[in-house]
Formats: sequence, C-alpha cells, structure tokens
Amino acid sequence: YIPQSEKDALFLPIGKPYLQLNFENPIELRKLQLFGAGLKGAEIYFVAENQKLGYDEQLPRRLGERKGKSLVFELPKEQWTKKISSILISADISGADRRVLLDLNPDRNKANH
Repeated sequence: YIPQSEKDALFLPIGKPYLQLNFENPIELRKLQLFGAGLKGAEIYFVAENQKLGYDEQLPRRLGERKGKSLVFELPKEQWTKKISSILISADISGADRRVLLDLNPDRNKANH
C-alpha cells in the first residue's frame, strides 16, 4: 500500500515521498518487479551493505524510474554481489486502489553457491 498523503510517507534523503522496506537480513537481488492497478510509474532506490565494512552506510542508490502498471527493475551486474538491506519506492498512483505488489527475484546463481 502506497500512502496517499505525503505526510504519511518518508521524504528525506531522496527529496520525494517514498515507502521504505527494510530487511531483517540483507538479501542478494537480481531483479525487482512492481505491479499495481493504479500504478502509473515508480522510481526505486536501494540501500546495500558495504562488503568491505560489513554494514550498510544508509546511502540510497538510485536503481531507476519506469512508467506503467507493471514495472521491472534489474540490478546492474556489479550490484549483484551487494547485500540489499532496504528498498525505497517512490510511486505515482492514480485512483483509489493504492495497493502494489513487489516481487523480489534473488540472484539464483549466488543462491546455488
């Protein structure tokens, strides 16, 4: 569910309203998919653990922006080795149905090793 009011959403550090999903344990991702009946577009950011330091520095990295009701975001190959600790979603929703479905696709090659 994407909040309708900006006062119900986070704003900083990316400078626009967003919803943040935090993982208890960082995960390795290859692709994210976002679906919604009222979804017009979305911009995705992620926070990843710094492999050398062993913790995330809470620095959001922009993954990209897409338009439509069914959106696919692929992590660049150099990001596949990073452990994602948070996903930030800034979405444009029209209508009363503000529900979205986020499908997370792990890096299968890493999961098998």
